[in-house]
Amino acid sequence: MDNERTITDAMLAAEIDAAGKNFDSHEIILAVARDNQQDYVHDLYRWVNSEAPFKRLHSQLGKRIKEICTIKGIPHVSTKASPDIFAQGSSCANYEK
Repeated sequence: MDNERTITDAMLAAEIDAAGKNFDSHEIILAVARDNQQDYVHDLYRWVNSEAPFKRLHSQLGKRIKEICTIKGIPHVSTKASPDIFAQGSSCANYEK
C-alpha cells in the first residue's frame, strides 16, 4: 500500500458544499469517512504506527478543510466542542456559509 493520500480535496470540498449553513470540521470528517470508506481507511492506515492514528489523520484533514473553506470564502467563525468519531467532545473549527 502506497503512502499517497486518497481522500482528495475534491472529496472534502463536495462534503463542505453539501453541508448546511453552519458546520464544523468534525461533521465534514465524518461525512467523508461515511461516503468514502475505502479512501478513509487507506489514509488512516498511514498512521497505524502512531500513538493516536485517528487524531493524526483528523488533524491533517481539519487543516485541509480550513484551507478549502478559505479558498471558498467560508469563514471560520469559532472553535467549539463537538463530538468526534468516538462521540467524545473535543475542540474543532466551526464554519458558517
